[in-house]
Amino acid sequence: MEKNEKNVGYKTLAIVDPFGRLKVKVISNDLVVNSIKFCNYLYDTSYDMKPSGKSTYFNWDKGFGDITAEVDSSSKRSLNSSELMFCIPTNGQGDPLDICPRNMLLAAIRKLSDYDLELKVGVELEFYLLKQQPSSHNDYSNYEVNDYDGDYDFQQTMKIGNDWPQLQDALLSAGVEVEGYKSECGRGQIEINLRYGEALHHADNVIVAKHVIKDFYAEKGLICTFMAKPNINDAGSGLHTHISLHSRLTSEPAPATTVDRAIDGVISRVKEWMPFYAPNINSYKRFSEGYWAPTEVTKGSDDRTSMIRVIEDTTYRFEFRLPGADANIYLVLVGLIYSICDGLDLTVEEGTKKIDRNLYAASNTFGRSRTVAGYIGEAAQAHYLNLFISEFELANNVVSSCELERYLKHA
Repeated sequence: MEKNEKNVGYKTLAIVDPFGRLKVKVISNDLVVNSIKFCNYLYDTSYDMKPSGKSTYFNWDKGFGDITAEVDSSSKRSLNSSELMFCIPTNGQGDPLDICPRNMLLAAIRKLSDYDLELKVGVELEFYLLKQQPSSHNDYSNYEVNDYDGDYDFQQTMKIGNDWPQLQDALLSAGVEVEGYKSECGRGQIEINLRYGEALHHADNVIVAKHVIKDFYAEKGLICTFMAKPNINDAGSGLHTHISLHSRLTSEPAPATTVDRAIDGVISRVKEWMPFYAPNINSYKRFSEGYWAPTEVTKGSDDRTSMIRVIEDTTYRFEFRLPGADANIYLVLVGLIYSICDGLDLTVEEGTKKIDRNLYAASNTFGRSRTVAGYIGEAAQAHYLNLFISEFELANNVVSSCELERYLKHA
């Protein structure tokens, strides 16, 4: 570690945890570092930061030591008056840690390059704004910032527009280009469209954008949530992912026949990668009729009721409408890329029309998949299976307010 006398301030070094959150260390900007250490328990924790202790990678018996993360200087950007750089966690032998979501995406991108193809991605990021309330979470109406469906609504759009210049500046200063925004159909729901680009850089942008948006509205006394279904009687929030395939040699769009084979791969393998698209209990409550979220494995031409919406304009591309806003974009793209590879290999078969409707069923399908094991390895598959099952068990071990309301007096 050396000193650089010309720099002042600080830099933020980040890794991404399994659920798509930035975990960071802040160091003085006059220190030049090529690597930094993080506690390895960050890859064995769920939303509440409690480790499962069951991973074969890191657990209580092994003492939850450190991992070394190499600084990826190519990822440098500004964030909150600091210099942010992503890091590449490594295993004990100096190779990239195979359960790090960002490393997993890098591996998938390399696999797709074997077909002389690259992925370009554009995400529609949906979220809700809610009032800060110190009271119980049970009465959702206390949190609503408006009381009607404001989809494309002029008044709601203009209300958002009052803050838009500052939010756009905050995103742009963090290196996140945006194409625009709209008021969505949920009460207090907003959609922001990120400028499309290369897969890894775009995934980094999605993660950074989530944190910037949350911080921006927190300063205004509002909660920004990317929860998939915060209100059962309102629309869920999606992470609609637009995908186009391009030649690595010429950057020209792939022909329609190639894209169709890629889509066939996604359709065939969707159940096997489902927890990467819907990672928690609440994710599955978004899949309900009449709320713009897919409930079956379908594709359609410019059809927003389909899981895959095929779009023909300047390029032949598709929108993957299955993931919720709570999904980890790196893992979403991992599942998509490997499914695309299977489609390109013509190794797919017609799958079921129904998606798994709960985390337990989806996790078991994921855990049995030889396809998943073949691509990410059996150890990484078992690690993520444990995280998903642990999340299910945690929620299953709680007596909900709904249960008390229905059964306390009447059972």
